[in-house]
Amino acid sequence: MWVAIRILAALGGISEFDVAAKVLVICIVAVTVGVDSVRRGEHIFLGNLGIPLSASIGLALSIPILLEVVLP
Repeated sequence: MWVAIRILAALGGISEFDVAAKVLVICIVAVTVGVDSVRRGEHIFLGNLGIPLSASIGLALSIPILLEVVLP
């Protein structure tokens, strides 16, 4: 999702993001991952294994957060 947002922004002519835009991108990725997990029922399976939905969202956000910090 993060890659798709960045590609669409580049196609739209936005090459650099300010801090607010980076936070917005991270929030969009978090919501998308959470909604997709609930839609597919993965949160039930992971919950039975003792992994809460917030942990799976946090793991999914680790790489996008790192890339937002490193990349301009």
